[in-house]
Amino acid sequence: MKQNLKQQAIKRMNYLIGHLVANKKMIEADRYCIDIIRQNNAVVAALKKVNDIILSSHLETCATTAIKDGDIKKRQKVLTELLEIYKAK
Repeated sequence: MKQNLKQQAIKRMNYLIGHLVANKKMIEADRYCIDIIRQNNAVVAALKKVNDIILSSHLETCATTAIKDGDIKKRQKVLTELLEIYKAK
């Protein structure tokens, strides 16, 4: 993983951990359900951004290497994985 993207992903994950703890406290405090759901949706959106960072690094490193390598099986595997990730979004 590219070092700068790795640091971005770690920073966002640390933020998410704090956010999840706060969301848990909201539930424990019997806060308004819609407010909890909104905060949970914010966590989901932030986690998607982490995935975008990781995918970007993957495209710049692993995927590019596999495609340039010339090994048809490796290239097909990487392309299949990318399509599966894209479909999951």
